Formats: sequence, structure tokens, C-alpha cells
Amino acid sequence: MARDDRRVDTWLSDAQLAKCARADAEPFPSPIPTQIVSNGEWMPMPQTQEQKRVEARTKELADSAAKKLGISRRAFLAGAGGMAATFLAMNEVYGASFFNVDREEMFDDNASEGRRPPRDLFVFDDQLHMIRQSNTTTNRALRALAEGYPGAAEFHTNPFNPPLNDGTVPLLDELALRGDIDNSGGLWRNWNPALIGDPMGPDIFHLVTFIRSLFLQSQMTVGLLSNITGFLPVFVPGTPPKNVIEARNFEVLTADQTVGVRDFVNKLAGSQRLYAHGLLYPGTANLSEIQRQIDHNKPDSWKGYCVSLAAKQLTDPPSAPMSAWRLDDERVVYPTFELIRKYQVILRSERPSSRPHAVRLDPDDALATSRSCTARPPGPGGPRPSSPLGRTRLAALQPRSAEAGFKGVVATAR
Repeated sequence: MARDDRRVDTWLSDAQLAKCARADAEPFPSPIPTQIVSNGEWMPMPQTQEQKRVEARTKELADSAAKKLGISRRAFLAGAGGMAATFLAMNEVYGASFFNVDREEMFDDNASEGRRPPRDLFVFDDQLHMIRQSNTTTNRALRALAEGYPGAAEFHTNPFNPPLNDGTVPLLDELALRGDIDNSGGLWRNWNPALIGDPMGPDIFHLVTFIRSLFLQSQMTVGLLSNITGFLPVFVPGTPPKNVIEARNFEVLTADQTVGVRDFVNKLAGSQRLYAHGLLYPGTANLSEIQRQIDHNKPDSWKGYCVSLAAKQLTDPPSAPMSAWRLDDERVVYPTFELIRKYQVILRSERPSSRPHAVRLDPDDALATSRSCTARPPGPGGPRPSSPLGRTRLAALQPRSAEAGFKGVVATAR
């Protein structure tokens, strides 16, 4: 790979890859990895002595428990007992009770009943995504990847295999390498059975689906809606943007749309149920965009990808494309950080308490289009007071999302 190739700062080089082994070919399928695994963007650390001891002890516990239960070690490790064995091994090796687990849990799935998370557990999801209606083509591939063989809509093969393998020989997945061949031959395995046969119609991208699946059909209490400065050289075709205006064409969700969703959901709930990322465009030429987002959107946090072409300096030629950037670049990034830091001081004074009052939406009421939505505070048996949500009907969100203050904004379930 040539030094001027944009991928040089994105993926491991051939020389680095030669020093690594495929993680999915590891002969011991531990429920929890016993060494650092890289996604291909950075060199993984070698396995430490403690991690080797955890792996060895997990094997001992698994062999013993599997023999007692009359099953294979692989079958044991694939269940709850395998997780318990790994937790026990880590507690032993590191000399502390990091995990609240006992030996009975290796043999009885119900032994952990009293230690499981409560139903009213506060759950904060810090990586939520939506996509806008005008930019659904490239992002539909992730949904198709999860749906698996035989695919739907325009996808008839795995969109990430073989394209990520230079279009030559398809790569078998981890389970296929271990002998578990599915109907796709290990090339396009389904991730979620509920997605099989889904036609991937436009309705799955509507805002109402985002609200229903995350706030009504999952255990999530509060979320952070994220986004991305969209031009990633490896994944996105096209001409690299020269400025923020051009970059906006590649954004999965714009900064303004992200905040629009946040404000709409919070107004609907009557409490802080959703936070929003600002889009991080570093460089002195982009400071006006950062200030614009601060003034107009008041983002709760910021999101940026160093590998994304998003940085621009005032000293750069206007016709030059934006570039990738580094967190420790004092010339390019530090002025951006300083502007954001000043804003964070103001934000703390405006919002002295960052602890949201969490309410849980009642799915039985909220999903009915002929009844009003209700809310209740967390906690078993708690009272069910009326709330601002009580007079809001989810029916009003049905496919008219573009008319309800979200022009061009649609969502996909995670």
C-alpha cells in the first residue's frame, strides 16, 4: 500500500498483518476474549501472562463442568454456564470479586436469578443512529448485512463480503471456520431471526420506528443520538469534500437534524430522554461551523472520526480537499477543542444538573394509535402520575415524519 493511499492511516499495513493471526480462527472459543482483538485499525497487544492464566483456568472449569453435565466443552461455553466459568476464572486470577458469581451458576441457569439486572434498570445507550431519507442507499447495506441470506430489496449477496476482500475469494465467517455451516455457506449469516424475510421497505426508516423500537420495545431509558462526518475514504465513493457544505452531502444525519430529533423526542416525553452529538469538523477553517452548532444546536457532546476527511485549515487552498486528522495535532485540532471547552463551561452553568429524570414509556398504551401514551417513573410498583406525554398520540407520527419538523429525516431500527 503506497504512502499516499488514504487507507494507510485507516487499516493495518501488510507488514503489520503478517504479525497477526485471524481472531475468528482462535481454537479456544472463550465466551469473553482472553486477549485484545484488533478490528484492523491498530496493532493488538500480545496476550499478557494474566490473560493466559484466565484462559487456562476457564478451560479447566469448562472441562470439569461439561463432563458433569454430559455435554461437550464447546456446548458448555456457548451457554450461561460458560460465562459464569469465565467470570470465576477472572476473579481467581486477578484476586478480587470483580464479578458477583458463584460456582452453582455453571450448572444451573436459574442460580443467578437474584443477581440479574432489575427490570427497571437505568440503561443509557450512547451510540444510537438514524439515517436521513435522502441518504438511505449507502446505509441500507448494514441492514442487509444483519438480515443475511437470501437478502432483500437490491441486495442479493453479502454487501461486505467479498467487497472488503477485494472482490476475489469470499471469506468464511467464524462459525463456518469451526464447522457450523448455515444455508449461506458461512458467507452471509443472519444476525437476527426477526429480520428474515423483511422486505426492507421505506417504513422501517420512519421516525416512529426509531421511537417505538428504542423507547417502547427495549430496556433503554436514555439515549445519545450520534452521527458521523460522512466521508470515510475506504467506504464512501465519490469526490472528497473541500468544505463543510460539500461534506454535508455525505453525512448520515446532519448536525441540525440530530438536534431536531433530540428536541422532538424530549418534547414528546416531557423529560430528557435523548441527547445529541455535534459533528466535529476540526481545523481553523471550520471553527465557524463549530460555533454555529454551539449557538444554534447546543450539542450535548461531540462526535468525530479521525479517519474521516473532515479537517481544514485557513492556510489550505480553498480547492484542496479536507483531510484526516489526529487528536494530538496542536495546530489543527487544539483550537477546535478550546472552542468546545469554552462552550462546555457555559453549558455547565446553564445546566447545573446533568442527571435526567427518567421516565419509562408504557408500550401497551403508547403503541395504540387510539389511546394516549402514559409514563411512569422507574421502580417496581411506583405510582403512575399523569405526564406531558399523556396527551400525545403516537398516531400523529405515522409516516408523516417529514411534515412534523423532520424534513428529510427518517430512522432505522438498530
